[in-house]
Amino acid sequence: MLLAASNDLGIDLSRSVMVGDRATDVAAGHAAGCRAILIARGYCDEYSAGADWLAANLTEAVDHICAYFAAGYRDDNHIERSGS
Repeated sequence: MLLAASNDLGIDLSRSVMVGDRATDVAAGHAAGCRAILIARGYCDEYSAGADWLAANLTEAVDHICAYFAAGYRDDNHIERSGS
C-alpha cells in the first residue's frame, strides 16, 4: 500500500515517516524505505519492534517528525526514545 501510494502520488518514501502502533507497521515502513515511529500502546515489545523512534501518542509522534525534518533528515539526529 505504501509503494502504491508513492507511485500514484509521487511521494518520496526515503523522506517519509510511517507512524503505527504495531511491529508490522514499523516493518512495513522500513520495507518501503521510510523511517518509522511506534506509538507505544502495549501491542508489542516496543524495543524489539525496531522503530526509529517511540512515541507515547500521536502528538508526540508529530513532535518527532517535526524535529527530524527541522534537522534536515540527518541519520545522526535521531530523537531520543521516549522513556530512555
